[in-house]
Parts: sequence; structure tokens; C-alpha cells
Amino acid sequence: MAIEFGTFTDPRDGEVYKTVKIGDQEWMAENLRFSIRGDRVPEGNPAYGHLYGVNALAKVAPKGWRLPTRKEMESLVKSTESEKGGPTVALFATSEEKVKEWKYIGGQDTLGIGFVFAGYWSSYSKIFSEADSDAYLWCIEESGAPAFVNFCKINQNVKFDFSQGVKYYSVRLVKDDAAGAEPKKKSAKKAATGPVSDKFGLYTDPRDGQVYKTVKIGDQVWMAENFRYVDDYYSKKPENSADAPKSLGLIYKRNMDPPIGWLVPKCKDFEKLIETTGGNIADSGFVPMGNGTEEVNPKTGEIKKKLEGLALLWEQEGTTGWNKIWTWDGTTLKQDSVGIDNGTWGSDRIPLVTYMPIRYIQKSKKFTPATLEDLAKHDEEMSQKGDK
Repeated sequence: MAIEFGTFTDPRDGEVYKTVKIGDQEWMAENLRFSIRGDRVPEGNPAYGHLYGVNALAKVAPKGWRLPTRKEMESLVKSTESEKGGPTVALFATSEEKVKEWKYIGGQDTLGIGFVFAGYWSSYSKIFSEADSDAYLWCIEESGAPAFVNFCKINQNVKFDFSQGVKYYSVRLVKDDAAGAEPKKKSAKKAATGPVSDKFGLYTDPRDGQVYKTVKIGDQVWMAENFRYVDDYYSKKPENSADAPKSLGLIYKRNMDPPIGWLVPKCKDFEKLIETTGGNIADSGFVPMGNGTEEVNPKTGEIKKKLEGLALLWEQEGTTGWNKIWTWDGTTLKQDSVGIDNGTWGSDRIPLVTYMPIRYIQKSKKFTPATLEDLAKHDEEMSQKGDK
């Protein structure tokens, strides 16, 4: 594979970046360090560059450059899988000092792209994490949804995943060969026809195409169904999933990030929901429902505890996060603290992991109604039983 090196000067701030052309594609060989409102600058190594949140991605690239697609990043990773140590060695340049410190094989940087383990910044914890152990790089799905790739130095794993907009990652840009070309005209979407609901809408998660009914209650917009996005780490199917309607969703560990534009509801959000509905939650369209909680031994997979038939929804408490739940007994929605901390221990001294349903609230409160016909079709699909 032909490799050519060069430089690029960002006209916005004068920063000079090394570049590398790998085959027919030119990459920046350094992390982006363009200052933009809201970015984060980790300390300890200038090579880390800046970390950017999802809302900054449309503004970070200079003219003629863009974020890589997931396919482009996957192709780069695949090209180094046969190298000794795989992509976490072949794509990274690791100093001798860090090799000795971590006692892991050093990066070889066989393509000259020089990825670095800059870690991430979390808007929940307000701290930088995993510097010198993990790299997180933004990329874009074919649908246009933001995604990322995680390189882990410790176990040399590479994982692609969707972003929920909570963490800030590094940016590597690719030369945009289409820059200056005539933009493609978007075909106009067919407008919905027929009677429209004044209360319910439909939201499509761009990451996986899942469609959720939404409900407008006062000035709040809630998901009217439990979340069902599949995440290899955070989600699991509840034990009764084969006999439950799809609308009951999956169950999750704490810290599962919401889709972009949605938030983990806080205590005040639930209190406002109760105030607006006069406590009559079921008739509001919110429809509390849940699979209960499951406490799982991560070593054996054994379920140690299970609460049946409750609607258990996450609540974010300040920056500590995820330390309260709301339960539904068929009549009343109330705050509780049953089984939500991971401090429960199994008999073999393995900490149990609690899973429960999630329901999100919309950040912008902008409500888009759906047609009655589309809502009826969606309800019919969600009522079907079987695996999620």
C-alpha cells in the first residue's frame, strides 16, 4: 500500500498538521486541536489534541476536510488486522516511557497515522478518563448519525458503537474529495396525510431505525414506550421477553446514554409529570409499564433478584447519576431506591449488576405529531410478542 506524507495548515488558526495519504485517501496524522466553544483539552500530552462533543461535529472540520465514515474507519482498521498486535499496535505510536509504564507492547504506527490514546471527557462526571489506555475517535454512519470507534490498549480490542451524545472524543479528519462538487439535491419527503394526533408523535432513533411513540404532556415530551436500543455492554433481554409485547423494551445497566436530543429524566421531571396529570399517569398516554429489575451475577449469569411487574425508570441525580428509580404499582408513580445501587454482593463476593427499563424525555420539548394511521400501525407492531 502506497503511503505519502505531507502537511496541512488550518487557515482558521494557523495550526499545522502532519498528513498521510494511505492508498487513495488522505488523513490527518494528528488529533484535531481547533478551539471551539464547549471543547475539552486534556492535560499531560499535547498530542491528545482537543475532545469534542457531538454538537460540535458539524463545525470542527476546515473547508476541504470532513469526519471519516464508519466504513472508512473500518477499512483502516481491517488493513492492519494481520499486523502483530493488530490495530491497537499498528495504528498507534507509543513512547518508550509509556511502554515501560504499562508493560504492554508499544505502538508500531506502520501506516504513519499516529493514533494516540487520549481517552474521553464525560459531561456526566465532568472528568477526563482512560487517557493512555483507550482512544475514542468520531466517525459518521451512512445514515448521518454520529458513531465512534474505541481502541483499548489493555486488551487490544477494537469496538464500533453509536454515540448518545454524552461523551467527548478525539477527531481525526480525512480529505474531502467531494469538496467543491455540486451538492446532491435531497428528494422531498412525502408529507403525512390524514388526521393528525394532537397528543402523540413518532420518533425514529437514527442509530438503529427503532421507532418510538412519543407523548406530549403539558410542555413535556416523553417517550411513551420503554427503550429498546441494543447495546452489547449495557442492555439485556428481560427473562420474560419471549412472552412480552415489544413496547416493554429491554432492560439496562446504569449509565446507558440516551439518543441525541433526549435526556435521562430528573426528579423534577417526574414531579412535573405527576403535577400536570394530577397523578393520573395511566390516562395521560405515558403508560407506565416495565419488566421489573434483574440483579445479575456477571461471573455466573445467575439472576439473584428480580422485582416483578413494576415500571422502573432511571433518574439522574446531579453529577453522581443514576441513584434513584421510580416505581409504578398500577395506581401511583413514586420515588424509590430499591436495588439500584451496584453495592449488592453475591455469595461469591461478586458485585451484582442491576438492570431495569428506561424512559427518556425530550430535550427541546419540540413536539411533532403523527398521523392516526401511522400511530395505529405502530401500536399494532408494538403489541406483538416475541424477542426484541
